[in-house]
Amino acid sequence: YPHMVKAMNSYLDGTSGYFCNMFIMKKPIFDAYCEWLFSILEEHEKRRDYSSYDPTTYRVSGYLAERLFGIYILFLQETSSYSFHELQRPFFGSVSKQKLLEPRFPNDEKAVSVVFSSDDFYVPYLSALLESVKCHADPKRNYDLIVMHDGITPRNQRILKDQIEDTNLSLRFFDTKYYMHDRSDGLALRGHFKIETYFRLLLQDVLPEWDKVLYLDSDMIVLRDVAELFDEDIEGYLLAATRDADTAGLYNGWEPGKKQYMDEVLKIKEPYGYFQAGTILFNLKEFRASYSVDELFEFASSYSWELLDQDVLNYFAQGRVKYVPMCWNVMMDWRGIRIKEIIGRAPHDMYGEYMKAHNDPAVCHYAGPDKPWNVFDSDLAEHFWRYSRLSPYYEIVLDRALRSEKKRSLLWRIKDAIWRKLYYSVYEKMFPAHTKAREKMGYRYRKLRGRW
Repeated sequence: YPHMVKAMNSYLDGTSGYFCNMFIMKKPIFDAYCEWLFSILEEHEKRRDYSSYDPTTYRVSGYLAERLFGIYILFLQETSSYSFHELQRPFFGSVSKQKLLEPRFPNDEKAVSVVFSSDDFYVPYLSALLESVKCHADPKRNYDLIVMHDGITPRNQRILKDQIEDTNLSLRFFDTKYYMHDRSDGLALRGHFKIETYFRLLLQDVLPEWDKVLYLDSDMIVLRDVAELFDEDIEGYLLAATRDADTAGLYNGWEPGKKQYMDEVLKIKEPYGYFQAGTILFNLKEFRASYSVDELFEFASSYSWELLDQDVLNYFAQGRVKYVPMCWNVMMDWRGIRIKEIIGRAPHDMYGEYMKAHNDPAVCHYAGPDKPWNVFDSDLAEHFWRYSRLSPYYEIVLDRALRSEKKRSLLWRIKDAIWRKLYYSVYEKMFPAHTKAREKMGYRYRKLRGRW
């Protein structure tokens, strides 16, 4: 078909195309197209040796047909009087709504239900947490463990199930893609926070047959039986959680602007009642009677909240929180700053409770950008490594940690050298000791150091 060479060159040199052989056309045009198309493909097959082609390459005729269709359409557009109309070619993903789960132990009123959130990359660290839950589980109780996720591979799901499942422990996975698709737009993310942090806002809908579940962040290690916390009576409350001594210290002056944000933007009436959301015992029955999931997400996307869904839950649960001992959510002493400089500013009773909990934690929470798996000597890291060694992902965790430590050491040497030079040549002169300017700049430096 030499008369079509111009259309062929123009189409193949272009930047757009018609793919997947999708079209609607009148039968005479279609018959003419097929006669043209298959005469070319048949001639091509006569000249091609397919004997060494792999299964994908063996489909070459289909791939050629896609290109040829584009050439044919362009030729008709340039030479015929036919009218053409182009439609969008959409791609569909996550079209299957995962079937909602049912309780694994429906006839057991004492069964313990625990929910986690994770992505595929976080699986090795989730594995250590699950191992710690299993090691402290009461053999006389049943545990219904559920991981909410977006993309954990079937292989990793199988490995985790083989690791954790026992006669009294069940591990299942719930894919949130369908439920998050229309809700993720407008949700703020920053720093080390990922979209998985918002999954807990879905609980009352995706677990419709549960009245109560315990939620644990995946950057945790359990040192006591979680059934102790699950058995808390939360009748009449929306949830049970621990008071957040870290936020109390920020509010009391460590972070300029935190007080105004809490009082005027987030509108928390009792700022020292603000809770940490890593460990939450949800009363789903009470939540359903009070707020819908759509209400929670509408509020979540209405502003760039500083602590994301934790702020959202604190706003909605005001006055309806049962506070449990802080040992159930002991945040690590991040870089030696959190206890000395932040929690040390919290009201004395909160500070005392935190220090007592830190000495005898039930749940270690590695909150913040530094984790045991990228900073070996971080606070409470020994608990993580104890259970990570028992998990099937220990070698992966260790390899990642060694790579991170090597990179971090080099970066810190460079940054410290730059800082020393700036400190002695500029900083002391511009920001003298014991001045307000020095205090503000010190705060900004600490924030910057945290980002590094």
